Amino acid sequence: MNRIRFSLALLIIGLLTFTGWSVLAQQTSAVPQVSVQFSADGVTIPDELPEGVVDIAFTNNTEAPVAPILARLNPDVTIDAFNEALSQGPMAAIPMVALLGGTEIAPNTTKDITFDFSVGTNVLLELNGEIPSVQFFNVADAEGEGAAAPAADVQVTLMDFAFALPLEIAAGPQTWLLENQGGQWHEMSIARLPDDLTVTEFRDLVKQAAAGELDESEAGEMIFFAPLSQGERAWTTIDLQPGTYVVACFLPDFASGHAHADMGMVQIITVTA
Repeated sequence: MNRIRFSLALLIIGLLTFTGWSVLAQQTSAVPQVSVQFSADGVTIPDELPEGVVDIAFTNNTEAPVAPILARLNPDVTIDAFNEALSQGPMAAIPMVALLGGTEIAPNTTKDITFDFSVGTNVLLELNGEIPSVQFFNVADAEGEGAAAPAADVQVTLMDFAFALPLEIAAGPQTWLLENQGGQWHEMSIARLPDDLTVTEFRDLVKQAAAGELDESEAGEMIFFAPLSQGERAWTTIDLQPGTYVVACFLPDFASGHAHADMGMVQIITVTA
């Protein structure tokens, strides 16, 4: 009898090892890390990345800022068709892709962004230079459950036309999750407002932000996260000092051409020590 129970126990352990335990390991696997390098010779990115949550460390080894934007080609779009549209200008190519976001990276620095990739042909665009840089890479079907999504300190929902995010945020490095639940593309710009603003000046700056006319020299340094298409999400670390900030989306509305900020996509937040 004891030998039978012992055999059953071994069988159960074996089943757990090949089923439940393996699934648990997949669900809690580490987020894959990928390096993308910008240099005087161009951009270096792997030809293939895994599906799901992937952390990309963008390193800018040049003397000028770079602003990489990632996108996934629509299923019916070929690389040749995308290149042809892009030759006519970025706005001609945007309807052909799902935008996955990006940010500006200062010279000689590294910035991490975590993306949630779907299978397909993807492209990295860098439009800051005189000649646009275009690098294609494939996202392959991953085995198993993949890595779990990062925990977010600040969750930002992008909608038509508003931000849903906390009105008060702790200072210091925080992991921000941006998710576009709207029907249009949306971006996020964050600008610190001067501490000595009068009430009248504060209202004027908010109006400028709503009209897409915010002057960076008046509002201070700006943090920018590039557009996300409907249903896309990304994680990035943002380090804000105590103060008052305005968050806005300055992209144009597809129908009217008005800036989203002018349609209500402006939010004032307070960062506390």
